[in-house]
Amino acid sequence: MRTEQINYAMRLGREAQVEKKMRIPWQDNVLIESMKTHQESVEGNATFTELFDAWLKGWDLQNLSN
Repeated sequence: MRTEQINYAMRLGREAQVEKKMRIPWQDNVLIESMKTHQESVEGNATFTELFDAWLKGWDLQNLSN
């Protein structure tokens, strides 16, 4: 489950960069909406920090590939 959540956040970061959004994860409405229902305390789930880091990594990777 954790890996899927991290991959999803990374994909959102890539999409944000393609859409020319700023490299600020908390301004990505899709990410924030998913964070509202995310339960970090459930065993096997990613932490909020891991999700934000994955979003940033996705944004950076997409930026480098352009």
